[in-house]
Amino acid sequence: MADRYAYIPLIGIFIMIAWGLADLAEAKKVRTVWRVIPALCALAALSSVTHRQMSFWDSDYHLWSHTLEVAESPFAHNALGITLMNPDSEMTQHDLENFVTPESHMDEARRHFERALELRQPLIQQNEDAYLWDIARTLNNLGNLDRLQGHMDEARQHDDGALKIYRQLAQQNPDGYLPYVAATLNNLGSVNRHQNRMDEARKQYEEALEIDRQLAQDNLAKYLPNTAMTLNELGFLDASQNRMAEARQDFEEALKIDRLLAEQSPGVYLPDLAMTLTDFGRLDAVQNRMDEARQHYEEALKIHRQLADLNPVVYLPDVAMTLSNLGRVDRLQNRIEESRARYQEALSLLRKLGQGDSKYAGDIARVEASLEELDKKVHSRASAVHAQ
Repeated sequence: MADRYAYIPLIGIFIMIAWGLADLAEAKKVRTVWRVIPALCALAALSSVTHRQMSFWDSDYHLWSHTLEVAESPFAHNALGITLMNPDSEMTQHDLENFVTPESHMDEARRHFERALELRQPLIQQNEDAYLWDIARTLNNLGNLDRLQGHMDEARQHDDGALKIYRQLAQQNPDGYLPYVAATLNNLGSVNRHQNRMDEARKQYEEALEIDRQLAQDNLAKYLPNTAMTLNELGFLDASQNRMAEARQDFEEALKIDRLLAEQSPGVYLPDLAMTLTDFGRLDAVQNRMDEARQHYEEALKIHRQLADLNPVVYLPDVAMTLSNLGRVDRLQNRIEESRARYQEALSLLRKLGQGDSKYAGDIARVEASLEELDKKVHSRASAVHAQ
């Protein structure tokens, strides 16, 4: 970490060394050839070392793995755990080949987070104020990992521990730590919602929303996205409890915020806008408001196609899922040919994505089942007409 801060200060020292040696060689009347050969050898050695050092920056995974080889630290363990949790964006294909299954890098991430906590325990005994936040952050990372792996009881335990620390820190510095309190409340709300503890989830989402709104009053650009995210979570919760009017109100406010943010910074917030449109479309479909569902899905599809042109690996799965959603709306409205075209395009995309990646097998099976159901519907209708 210190090396990069030495680059510029060392320029002067290197100039002194280079020119000093040149002046010394001139004074000693050293022949040119005996100046050039050592210089070339030094350049070759430095080039070799530089090439080796650059290889450590191929990916975050390679960088933090090398850091731990040099010297173990809780910071590096935590950073490597985060990298392993986000393999698609932080690891090269060569890095991924080190792991037998996709689940194995999650298990490795857990080992690094747990080691980071272990190393920080003695540090926090020496200076609690300096290391409390680091402990909370690692607990938060473990909670996120637990949710990804479906370990909800463990997620609750880790998020509760992080929340307790963040509340303590927020009492001393609310501006610095209230955002972490809100984010951890959202995480706990998600755990409770998945475990059908709806009343607890509502309390946590509502407290998080109150904090987000409070923070957004002072810094709209920074905290409005958090407000929209929490409104989305509340929308899901309201819908699951059949509070449809409240759910629509949540999604409408989230959509208004996402549109505003996407106008100001489309590269950053268009994905959020597409997600909210998709969530709203699902609510429309549940309420049998198919025309509105179509409108929301079609706008989401347009955005996903636009994003997929720039980053197909990340956004083509969203294109496929939105096509599938639109295919269902078409089928329910008896727009058979439109439905078939949507499903077939979705299936084609998913099969391409699924080549060598088993995680799309379930999505492929669902779209294939939807096409079969559509064919049965057409066949049943044709049989009824023939019988008449």
